[in-house]
Amino acid sequence: MNNAEPAIFKKMNSKLLKITDDGWVFQEVADFISDLFINKEDHVYGVEKLLDAPQCVKNIHYLWLFNCEVGSAGLYSYVINHWAEDLEWLLTHKALKSIQAIELIQRFESCIRLGLKDENIGIKHDVSNFTHMHLFDNFNTYEKIDDGIYELAGEPLGKLVASYIRKHKAEIFDL
Repeated sequence: MNNAEPAIFKKMNSKLLKITDDGWVFQEVADFISDLFINKEDHVYGVEKLLDAPQCVKNIHYLWLFNCEVGSAGLYSYVINHWAEDLEWLLTHKALKSIQAIELIQRFESCIRLGLKDENIGIKHDVSNFTHMHLFDNFNTYEKIDDGIYELAGEPLGKLVASYIRKHKAEIFDL
């Protein structure tokens, strides 16, 4: 993380709550959050510098990054080619758990466990940070992990996040 000045979290206009398109709600809230960052280059951890930002806002930010990366290139690419640090993986995992995205959690954990076995990836990460993650039998290869991932990281994820946003509306919106 760089040492940019912190920004102040401010709540969003509640008009968005009237929109029924879950994907649109997810995108608009994520865009609003990232627009609050002072340092636009700090697109991953900028949310950590939002003073007074509730955890749900941070979770939405990491879920959006996950959605963009995995929805376009797959989990295999995210883990193998992605520059993610341990912290980003751990915060993304926490965010997935917050919306109870069980299958995505299992795929994510499996992909990380497989990736850590690869010497090119393993040397970049502290394996001890991921001992709580499991390699699930139904996702024990990269092919199984990415089979259907684009669809799963699309509309189903958007619905889960939109539901999460509505559940935490008092923390996100100026009601």
